[in-house]
Amino acid sequence: MILIQRKMMTYPDRPALALAASLLAVCLFLPDLAGAESCGEKIRRCGCGDKVVVSTRLDYDIGTCSDTGLEVASGVTLDCGGHRIVGRSNRDGILMRFAVGSRVRNCEVSGFRLGIRVRAGESQLITDNIVIGNRRGISVGEQAKRTRVESNRVEGSREIGILVNPDTSRVQLSNNLISYSGKENIEIRQSQQLTISGNILTGRPRYDLRLTDTHGATIRGNRMQGGKVQVRGDSDENLFSDNDLSGRYAFDFRGSEDRDGHWRGPDRNRVTGGSILNARPCFRLAGTTQTIVEDVVFGECSSRPADQKTVDGHASWGNEIEGIASQEVRPKENCGRNAPCRCGSTVAESVTLTEDLVGCSKFGLKLAESVTLDCAGHEIVGRGSDDGLRLIGTRNVRIRNCTIRNFKNGMRLGNTNSVLVTNNQFDGNRVGIRMDTATTDISIEGNTIRRSRDQGILVAAPAEDFRVVGNEFHESGREHIDLRRSEGALLDRNVFSGRVRDAMRLTDVRESLIRDNRIERAGIDLRGASTENRFLDNLLLDDGFEFRGIEERSGPWRFPDNNRIDGGAIPNARRCFLIRGASGNHIHNVDLGECSERPFDLKRVDGHVPTDNTID
Repeated sequence: MILIQRKMMTYPDRPALALAASLLAVCLFLPDLAGAESCGEKIRRCGCGDKVVVSTRLDYDIGTCSDTGLEVASGVTLDCGGHRIVGRSNRDGILMRFAVGSRVRNCEVSGFRLGIRVRAGESQLITDNIVIGNRRGISVGEQAKRTRVESNRVEGSREIGILVNPDTSRVQLSNNLISYSGKENIEIRQSQQLTISGNILTGRPRYDLRLTDTHGATIRGNRMQGGKVQVRGDSDENLFSDNDLSGRYAFDFRGSEDRDGHWRGPDRNRVTGGSILNARPCFRLAGTTQTIVEDVVFGECSSRPADQKTVDGHASWGNEIEGIASQEVRPKENCGRNAPCRCGSTVAESVTLTEDLVGCSKFGLKLAESVTLDCAGHEIVGRGSDDGLRLIGTRNVRIRNCTIRNFKNGMRLGNTNSVLVTNNQFDGNRVGIRMDTATTDISIEGNTIRRSRDQGILVAAPAEDFRVVGNEFHESGREHIDLRRSEGALLDRNVFSGRVRDAMRLTDVRESLIRDNRIERAGIDLRGASTENRFLDNLLLDDGFEFRGIEERSGPWRFPDNNRIDGGAIPNARRCFLIRGASGNHIHNVDLGECSERPFDLKRVDGHVPTDNTID
């Protein structure tokens, strides 16, 4: 990496040499129009559009490709041996689609829309490649997990050097040299548990690094010599450690409103160590809260490290820069038996509230480990943003007798286990209860969740051992319960009322039990790879069940299969079971009313015919 850096630093302001190399490559290679076939060592020579199905080391260049360059299958290593894959297309140079354990190394990729692209899959490695003169250099997205992008040189991307798209997790970007991107050297969107370490970012991009709605990332030991670092939207609890910024711009923490008019501002981010030499100011804080900066070496901005602004009425507060607190600082405080709780407090020991908490401009209360919060009937009321109760990285928590109103999330959990939520009211929040990453052993029992603008309960990431028992849901805006990619859930003896899109929407849910629920004016939507779920003795008074296949961005179809519905009744629905391409689902002993003569409505989806669905 040191040798590459020295070479790159002699380049002109824009990557003229990179573009010239790409144009020369286009002239040298004639189009390869062979159809897409399996290729690799001992099979056949690889050409444009082929799929590499066995580990292969190239001893030749490929191009110029008018479509996709090469696709790499699961478990396969593509080693280009320093050879080039050249395109003149609006497609991908190297594509890893739903691949597991694939490797791409020692390739030079140029002239494509996306140089190297990861679509879904997991445990891929992209290393020691030169990705030059593409629209976007390297792209990781569509629920990819544990992808490593290491020691690559990404230069002259017309838009973005490395892009990490939403719904990815545990992506690692390390020891890459990224330079002269047209817009961003690195762009991160809604990723979880991301690591960015040891990279060199240079040139004159708009942003060296841009994070949007990203949680829990670690950005450590990077050298940023060009654009600014922007952290925006719901980007919370990210750690910036020992980074050196030497350009004219430094950190920009910025809140904004989404299309629905709800405020999203960065919160509880930390910057420690490293240096900021030439920027003035070092930090721009616009609608940002509780940013902590410590042990950073300041250069030109040492006398004025931060500018703070109020945006659309949202003040920047609680920010601490090298011991210099903002004018609107709200002191960190713990509450418990001997200290009263206020908006923004951390419940550090078990407590019973003695008064309402009203007008919380950010979060209501944060709960530490092994505590019980008993609100004793008191209210926690927000101003439409942030979380009423926040449980992040904690366990062994009990919450009871609270009324939580008017927050973005009435309660939000992430990386949390062993939680009991009982006898509470969640009223008028955007989402009543939201669960993000790594939640296990969560019990939600005997609560009332009403007038949620979106979902009553949203489980946005995989959850295990999740129980919703004996709750009442009223008048949600979208779904009462939206459960995604979870296993072993129990939804038991709940009551649902009010016209919503779905009472329950289960996507890619496995081995769950939905039992003895009463549902008015809505149905149950089971979609994607939902399998081996059992629905027992549920009463659906107005609508029935829908089994729906889904396709994600031209990926393979996923259909519900091997689910079973036993007992219960659907007395008033004209269509009890709408089956869209799904197969192998079984209905037994359900009391059907108006739809008894025609319980099934079977529909073909994109050529997928529903088969082997039975009823008795």
